[in-house]
Amino acid sequence: MIVLAVLLLLVVALVVLFVVVTGTTPTVSLEWAQINTTITLTALAVFLLGAACLLVAQLGLSLLLRGNRKSAERRKELKHLRRVEAERARHAGGPAPSEAPRSGGAPTGSATGSTAPTSTTAPRPDAGGRAGSSRS
Repeated sequence: MIVLAVLLLLVVALVVLFVVVTGTTPTVSLEWAQINTTITLTALAVFLLGAACLLVAQLGLSLLLRGNRKSAERRKELKHLRRVEAERARHAGGPAPSEAPRSGGAPTGSATGSTAPTSTTAPRPDAGGRAGSSRS
């Protein structure tokens, strides 16, 4: 890859040198009929104008690619953080903040949005010390 890049840069350098040495004599007339303007440029000026347009296009494409890369990284990080938060909520015993209740019934809580803890009654140990046993 590096060898190919160096060869391409050498070819471009040779083309630029050729245009600079031989491209000063002929002229090009550019007419813009809508605003009645005619511009006369040398071949070197047209070449340099094309090179400047290419550099601006390259800059625009590189900025676009950098923006896409940063957006993808941001989305990936957000997805990872959501997964970590869901796993943390699962280990804590409650539903993840973005998950809806899975029971199919109405969610518990008051109209203000706060959820009240539900109480479950555990079997009380009897005199023998065993929970939920009716044997004596």
